[in-house]
Amino acid sequence: MNKYRTLLGNIGLFGLNVFATKIISFVLVPLYTYYLNTADFGIQDMATLVISMLSSLATLCIADGVLRFMIDDKEHARGYATAGLIVMIVSCFAVMVLLPVTDLPIFGGLGRYKWLFLMFYAVGCFQNLFSMMARALNRLKVIAYASIASSLVTAIGSGLFIAFLHMGLAGFFYASILGGAVGALMYFFAGHLQPEFVWHDSDLLRSCLKRMLPYSLPLIPNNILWLLNTSVNRFFITGILGISASGMFAAASKIPNLLMIAYSIFQQAWTLSAFQEYRQEGLGIFYSKVYKLLDALLCIGASAIIMLSEPLAHLLLQKEFFNSWPLIPLLIAGLYFNILGSFWGSIYTTFMKTREIMTTTFAAAMVSIALTWGLIHVWQLTGVAIALLVSNVVLWLSRVFSSRRLLTFKVDWGVSLLTYALIAAQIALGVSHIHGYLPMSAALFAVIICIQLWNIRPMMKQLAGAA
Repeated sequence: MNKYRTLLGNIGLFGLNVFATKIISFVLVPLYTYYLNTADFGIQDMATLVISMLSSLATLCIADGVLRFMIDDKEHARGYATAGLIVMIVSCFAVMVLLPVTDLPIFGGLGRYKWLFLMFYAVGCFQNLFSMMARALNRLKVIAYASIASSLVTAIGSGLFIAFLHMGLAGFFYASILGGAVGALMYFFAGHLQPEFVWHDSDLLRSCLKRMLPYSLPLIPNNILWLLNTSVNRFFITGILGISASGMFAAASKIPNLLMIAYSIFQQAWTLSAFQEYRQEGLGIFYSKVYKLLDALLCIGASAIIMLSEPLAHLLLQKEFFNSWPLIPLLIAGLYFNILGSFWGSIYTTFMKTREIMTTTFAAAMVSIALTWGLIHVWQLTGVAIALLVSNVVLWLSRVFSSRRLLTFKVDWGVSLLTYALIAAQIALGVSHIHGYLPMSAALFAVIICIQLWNIRPMMKQLAGAA
């Protein structure tokens, strides 16, 4: 029971963290879609995507290595932390050298904000590293405090710079930089991270870096391929349909993020618990039970958001952005399978098989690229959403079956496939927008709730006992 109690406790602590960061950013969507035009929103989305790619390439995914090895080798934790910080500093200079590349047309005008982009990247790097250190040191309350402070500053700054001072996209960058800097400083000082760095032992730093790199380097192509699978469509959209179409697609993608908000609470806690339980008995049973519960909650959440897609779009997508709402059901389904693929990917990182995770990501990325290129010319943004859904199904299935070589687990295929069929019916109703689709979608939602709650009732009793 201790492993379930620990997981529940971690979920509670990380829940406050995710609520602060994700919910506040979600609430800001109406502000962005009201004050920014579709082109500016597309550039904002492009900036976030490029930073995600650079964070993997320039930092060598070292923050993931810091988390893993600070937990696994506490004796040399300071060496891992310091080596990680050095890599982060070097990465900022590397990105600065690459700034002229943002002037290329494929980036849709991002080059006009290149120095703000650099600062946005830098504060994100240090905030990420310090948060990983806080997780490794089990200073989880600091994560919640820093996340709340960072998110509030970003929200207030967005209102001030964008709505009040009418600074447009530059206001988004200013608010994000300010919020990220506040978060990084809170991690560093409130988390008492100053003593966790050591500068006088160069042999230790080299040794720690050599240990982390075989773990973190294989994550680079995996992360890049992951982004190609989930986000390469932005480059196709920008190049073929224009940056405004990319902004429309990005706006439609914000509402499915409600599902990601729920998963992010679980995912951060799950990663920590999986690392901690790595050498314990019954890991396969632990994975099977947690997956069963996660899948049930995700199915219910995805079904609810699909049912409410149009009302949520009326609330959150302003002006011309509302026209993108028919994409939402397909994007929710794509995100759902992406999340399931991410869960099974944690098996590879738990067993330190980071090279093997790349194969499944590569397969999904190739499917995404091929289908996006083919379908965007036929169905435009709808074709892009379909390509994303199919590639994520490929990712999920390939990981479910390939990860069995590392861990034996159970998947209840009967319940899963029945639920997926009902969700597919909801998507068809939403996309076709036939008369009376909302009551019919609500009826399907009710059936999904009954099926999934009945399926997980033994697990709920066990978790209630663990709590």
